[in-house]
Formats: sequence, C-alpha cells, structure tokens
Amino acid sequence: QVTNYIFYTITKIMNHTDTLHEIYAHMSCFSLMTVSFPNRCELSKLVENCKHFSSFIKYFELMYCYMGINQRYQEYILLLLFLLMGACCMIVIAHIVDNYLGAVLKILGVKLYMNEYVTAVVLVSFGNVMPDLIVNFMPVRMHIDLFTIFVANALATLLFSGGIICYIKSFQMYEHATVRDLLFMIFSCTFLELCIANNCFLIYAALIAVYVCYLLINIIDMSLVRHSIKTLRAQIRALSKRPPGPARNRLLGKKQQLLLKMEQENRFIIRHQSYKLRFGVTNTNTRASGRDVLDTQSLGTHAFSTRRSEPLLPAMDTNQMRYILHSPRNSKNRFLFTEFFEAIIPIDMLKWRTSGCCGRFYLILVAPLNLILTLLIPSVDFLLHKHGWSKLLNCLQIIINPFLFIAIIEGMVRKTYYRWYLLLDFTHAKWSFCVTVPLAIFVLIHARTDMPPAYHVVFTILTLSISLLLLTICATELEVISIIIGLILNLSESFISAIYRSFAQSLSDMVLNVALALEGYERMAYAAIMGSAIFNLTAGIGISCLFNPLTRGAGSSRWLLGDHGTNSYFFLLIALITMLMWVSNFNFHTRRSVAIFSIILYFIYVMYAVLVEFSFIHAFKTDSMMEPK
Repeated sequence: QVTNYIFYTITKIMNHTDTLHEIYAHMSCFSLMTVSFPNRCELSKLVENCKHFSSFIKYFELMYCYMGINQRYQEYILLLLFLLMGACCMIVIAHIVDNYLGAVLKILGVKLYMNEYVTAVVLVSFGNVMPDLIVNFMPVRMHIDLFTIFVANALATLLFSGGIICYIKSFQMYEHATVRDLLFMIFSCTFLELCIANNCFLIYAALIAVYVCYLLINIIDMSLVRHSIKTLRAQIRALSKRPPGPARNRLLGKKQQLLLKMEQENRFIIRHQSYKLRFGVTNTNTRASGRDVLDTQSLGTHAFSTRRSEPLLPAMDTNQMRYILHSPRNSKNRFLFTEFFEAIIPIDMLKWRTSGCCGRFYLILVAPLNLILTLLIPSVDFLLHKHGWSKLLNCLQIIINPFLFIAIIEGMVRKTYYRWYLLLDFTHAKWSFCVTVPLAIFVLIHARTDMPPAYHVVFTILTLSISLLLLTICATELEVISIIIGLILNLSESFISAIYRSFAQSLSDMVLNVALALEGYERMAYAAIMGSAIFNLTAGIGISCLFNPLTRGAGSSRWLLGDHGTNSYFFLLIALITMLMWVSNFNFHTRRSVAIFSIILYFIYVMYAVLVEFSFIHAFKTDSMMEPK
C-alpha cells in the first residue's frame, strides 16, 4: 500500500498520459484507503484494478462518489451497512442450501447408486466448497493468502461445524473411513505447508492427484463392500443348508449381523422425515412427535450430557409420495391456479403457527427472498408430496430460469456498469425463449397437476445450475465485503482470511450439515464435513493456484502463507491429532464433551489470531530479514 501511495503521489507531478495510464494499470484498488477522502472518488474511477475488483457493485465508487463518504465516522456507520449486507448474503446462502441444494444432492446420491458415505464426501462436500472454489478464480483473490484461506476454512469446518453436529446428535462414525480421512488430512496439510514454505510449486498438480486418489479409494472401497455383501449372502445361504447346531447357529448369527450392518451402509436411501408443509399440502407421513424437532428441553436442561443415540429411521417410499394425490378420475389441470397461488405463498404457514414473535418477524423479513427464489428455482424433493411438483409454477420456471441464468452469466462476463451497479446483458439470453417457451407449452399440455411427470427429475439440472450461480454470487459479494470491512478497521487481509472468511464459510456449510443431521443423516453430515476439509487442503488450493500464474512468481510463498497461515496450520494439526485420540478412546461414538472441546479449541484459535493481529504475541512465522551487502 505504501508503494501504491507513492505511485499516486508521482501522478500529481507527471504530465505524460502514457506513464499515468501505466501507473494506474499497476495500482491496487486497496491503495484508495491510503489517500485523502477528496481524492478517493476520482482515483477509484481511474485505477484499472477497481474495475476487476468489483462484481455486482462498485463498492468504492458507491462509497466515495455517490454516498459522499468524507469522514472517518461515516466509514464506521457504513461498516454497519456492510455487516448487514454480509448477513443478508449468508441468509440467502442458508436458504438456498437448506431448501433446494440439499434435496438435489440427496436425489443425485440415490440416482447414482452411492452409499451415504460416498454421497457425503463426493456430492455434499463438493456442494459445500463449490461457491468458494469459484470465488478463487475472481480477480479479488488473484494476490491473496490462499494457504490461510483454505487451511482456516478446513479448521473452522472441522471444529465449529463438526462440533455443532456432535452436540445436537449422538451417533457412531464410520470407523475405518474416519481414520482414513484424518490421516489423509494430516498428510495433505503437512505436504502443502512443506512445499509452499520451500517454494516447491509442482505441488499443485500433486495436490489434485492426491484428491483424485482419495476419491478412487472411496469408490473402490464401496465396490469391495458390495462384493463382500454378495460373498456374505452366499455364505449365509450355504450355512442355512447345514444341519442345525450351536456352532453353526453362532456363526450364522454373526454373519447375519455383519450383513445387516454392511447393508445399512451399502445404499443411500431417503428416510422418513419430520413434518413438512409445501404448496399448501400437509404431510401425514411423519415420524413421532418427539423426534420431529430437536429436543430443546434436553438442550437447555442437560446441555452437557450426551443424548442417547437414536435408531435409524426407516426408508421412505418415494413412489408413494409421488402418487399420493393422483387419481385417474381427476382432470389433468385440476386446481391448476389454486396450486400455483398456494405455491408462491412466501411464508410457511406451519412455521408461522409454531413460531414465536421473533420467529414470525424473521419469516416476514425473508418473505420477499422466499418469493423470488420460489419463482426462480424449481423444488425437486422426494420428501414432499408430488416431489414438490407444481405444474404452472414449474412451466414458468422453465422459461424464467434459463433466461436469468444466461443473462447473469453474460453480465458478469461483459462487466457493463450503470453508475455503481452491474447491468444484466440480455443479448443472448432472449434467444433462450426459442427453446424454453415451446418446451414449457409441451409440459403444460402433457403433464398433470396431481402427480409429477416422469421427467420431473430433469428439473434438478435447473435447480443445481441456478443454485450454484446464486451461491457463487453471494460468496463473491461476501468476499468483497469482508475485505472492505478489514480495510475500514485497519485489519490485515490475512486476519480477515483466517477469521471472518473461514467463519462465514463454516456457517454456510453448517446449515446443510445441521439440516442433514436433524433429518437422521448425522453420520453423512459429519462425513461431508471431513470431505470438505480434505477438498480444501488438496484439490481446492491445487486448482486455485494452478490457474493463477502469480502463485508461481518469485517470493509468492510469503504472501501465500500470510501472517496467520502457519498459526492456522499448527491449530489444524492439533485439531486432527486430538480427533484421532478421542475417536479411538470413545470407540468412534460422538459426545457432547467432544463438541464443547472442539468449539473451545476453535475460539482459542480465534483469540490467538486476535492477539497476533494486535501484536500482543508473536505469530508462528519467520520474520523478514535483509542480508547486509
């Protein structure tokens, strides 16, 4: 920043246009904070980096040109607005993940014949890290401490999000898979730190190869389990034909128990869930009322005692949910408009009836968001009646969804702004009507209102594409907002990466993981947490650095590590080693004491980062030294 300030001072003296243009082209947008308030507006328009730094909003022009910020206290007032915008982005992320993305990932797991564990470490973990991975290709992260970001994300996900899962649910982990994942993380983290510290930049392809090996091992393991199931069935059939006897009965019982356990882990199934109300239809296939929601009395009265493990819920007949309202005597368009208007009601009436004042106030606040997302994103969920099908609404989404998807992508590529906000480009998006309008008319004529069509699962493509796009936009805006907050508060970028970014990322992951845990997929949720951490430590940073040429320059290892990178690395090693200790001591059963320990360890990490940031203690890093000539 000091160098950029010197460049700006030189521009006041120079009169050569080419030289000025060259200086502006090399300046960072962050250097605006080093100049006086009256000069920030003009400089934000001249610096080329500010044009690439902005995504949907030119924040610096908005602050210093259109809002007229010229005092320090005004920046602090604006800081509250940015915090509110960051909270809104997190609410959007949570809403999309909880209501749309989670259901689609479960459907993909069923259709791809995966088991719960592979679904978690491949699909759910990829859905968790995908928005943040795309943000790494944005110009805002071209020269940033990527090591700190990915290691801190893995640490926050393991300790905070994983701790919350262990607190609300007691379960037994996948034994061998848990140990394998922990060893993979220890190896990946150590290998990553060693190579970056020693400027070994061949690491990036190697890290991607490590993640590919991890996926192959999981897929091969799933295939071996299924082969073992076939072998066990053959052995049980052979034992059943033998004459009865004590030895034969004991052996047969052991093999049947082992077969039952392996079959439970062999396939991912949709289980009975709690009460849901969607499109004005009540779900009568609910589990017992005592298991519908989290036992808040248990949380309050016995906050530190471990809850008893609950048996696995039975599989749900998804075909029954598909045909539950179907009757051949119904007309194809029965209740067409009634169903549509009930579908776009922005407030869940069940939640409204069961919520208090604060809950109802929140439902009112998010009602506009809920309405927009309902019109834009198709709902495909096997847990809902008719799998979430609403004929007229889905026909409209066939037209609206691709049109807005193409327009947003084209606008982000062209980057045409009106004053301080991005303009959407409809040059190519309007041609989507040539395909989507006839398709919507065909669906309107062919489909029924009382049951989803056979091709309803194809709507998951629309759901997945627009959901990931909106998550990426929110993650990008959250990234820029976090940087501006750090600049206003005079905090280092490494501190923001280690604390604010990682905590925000863990909160968005926690929404999906907690929802899975409350639905009876707690083992799957914890496996997804570990899968996300492994992806961050291997393919995440590998792909980001592979497509960023700045990471291969001289001295890049210093800014890749940052001031808090080594701190995050040591705390992650402590977390992984302690996890290995408690999973072996507790026989892979989670306890609330473990959850409390994990959350306390994370807050110790936060406290340590704060003390390092304000120079009360020294960080785990090597100080810069100048060799005398």
